[in-house]
Amino acid sequence: MGDEGRKIKVSEQFFHLSYILSAPPDTACLELQFYRSTMALVSVYDGSQLLEARECRLAQLIDGRQAAIYRGLAFPLLPSGAAIDISGEAHPPEAALVSPIPAARSESVRSYVVIAGTDAAYILLAGHSFQADKAAAQLNRAGFEVIRTGRYLGEPVDGFVADWFVRIGTPSGSDALEARLAALFGNTLASRESATDLRLRLLTGELASARERARRSEEEADRLRLLLAERSASSIEVAALRERIETERRQREIAESNASAALAQLESATSAAGVDASPAAFRVSRRVLDEIADVIKVLMPRIRLVRGCLDTIAIEFADRQALYRVLAELQACQTAMPQRWKTVQGVDGWIEQSKVGNGVDSQGRVYARLDRSDRCWDVLVSHKSSQDRDIDWLKRQ
Repeated sequence: MGDEGRKIKVSEQFFHLSYILSAPPDTACLELQFYRSTMALVSVYDGSQLLEARECRLAQLIDGRQAAIYRGLAFPLLPSGAAIDISGEAHPPEAALVSPIPAARSESVRSYVVIAGTDAAYILLAGHSFQADKAAAQLNRAGFEVIRTGRYLGEPVDGFVADWFVRIGTPSGSDALEARLAALFGNTLASRESATDLRLRLLTGELASARERARRSEEEADRLRLLLAERSASSIEVAALRERIETERRQREIAESNASAALAQLESATSAAGVDASPAAFRVSRRVLDEIADVIKVLMPRIRLVRGCLDTIAIEFADRQALYRVLAELQACQTAMPQRWKTVQGVDGWIEQSKVGNGVDSQGRVYARLDRSDRCWDVLVSHKSSQDRDIDWLKRQ
């Protein structure tokens, strides 16, 4: 295949296949560099609606514009700054280059993170979705039981910002798992974010927030101007409205000026020297697990999670409100069958609640069994894609 044949300009799915089949080694190196580019907190819009603020990798498009990587595609940054519009222009990753922003000196860590459980483990990966597909294929060929792959919805783990996970059945012993994964994936290194980078991202987020407030203020000013035009207001009302508009304009200019100055100062400091990050800054995942465990222990003491459910909740549930409601139903129920639950076919004693929302889809599953000795519920939290494996496990209990 010639060079032109490798220029993939079609859909993301076609890019997955074409990359794996035809990408030359130098292209693969470019992709690795690309996915280690600078991180920033980016406001994600769908038209005029703000969807979320999310850490994204920054890159530079071939035409020189800055872009952010979101859901595997490169979206140009909006003129307002650290924001993108997913309803507008987007490019496949091969159309983007590495951001020229200098990175601070940092400690090297592995390019994947493993969260080991009792009978399953999560391998967290960064980059395009084909990275997860490729890793799953490698693991399958190596004899691992690949349970499922999906979008990683948890927080950074030891400073590693993951985009995808591959859930696998684990061999006996975590040392054996680590050794096999190291042999399979090698010891590829990625950069750990420094404390200066962390502060820079936070200030970038503040700048994005200030610009968002400015945009809302401008909209409010336009609304007030329209109101003035539509109503025959008195001179006193007109003066009060004009003063309010002028005050909002001054506040907007001050906020943006302060955020821009602080951002420029930190960018200068980052390019001059790197600062080692405190290890405590990269233990967010443990904190999240503890918070989930504390919520359940204090508010729902009759709920007893089994089989590494904490990892599943932290990684696969971006929004846990629906899950907590389901667990609260069990907490309040003194019988063997709460309303809207059903028995698990072929498994004695276990009931299930299906279609539990996780913030992305409604395919979450909760299995429960009442322990009549202490009136507590043994609970397994999972996903529909793991249903067959879960049923086999329930039958063995």
